[in-house]
Parts: sequence; structure tokens; C-alpha cells
Amino acid sequence: MVQTIKNEILFSYLRPRLEAISNSNTSQCATLYSECAEEDRELAEDGMTEYCKGLLKEDKAEKEKYPLRGKLIEYDDPFEPVATKDWEVLK
Repeated sequence: MVQTIKNEILFSYLRPRLEAISNSNTSQCATLYSECAEEDRELAEDGMTEYCKGLLKEDKAEKEKYPLRGKLIEYDDPFEPVATKDWEVLK
């Protein structure tokens, strides 16, 4: 309830600014968008390249940390007891 009241007060305080932004010239917004679109695309592509490099480093580190992960495991007699001779209770 307190959060709702806080949001209402914030909205009423910012309403004039929001109305001014929404009434701005749409051609001005289009010009700004066209100027920034190419730069944003290039930054996004560079960011994806760096992100992919980071993922590859993480994969390599994980493979070094867990060298047996993904290896084939084979059990000989999986339901037979193990080391029954070592159990003190059975002696």
C-alpha cells in the first residue's frame, strides 16, 4: 500500500515533464533515432562479440575444473555390494 502511494506521488510530480516529452516534435525524435541507430547497432554487435568471448572462457574454465564431466561412465556389477570384506559389522 505504501508503495502504491509512493508511485502515485511520484507520478503526479513527474506528470508535467512526461506531458512535455510526449508533446515534443516527432520529426525531432525521428532524426535523433536515425543518428543513433547505426552507433547503437555497432555497440550491440561489439558487445555480443565480447559476451561470446566471455562465455567461451567460462566454458573452458569449467572443463578444466570438472575434467570428467560428460565422459562415459561404465559400472561393473552395479547392484553388487562394494568392499564387503572391509565392513566391521559383517565380521
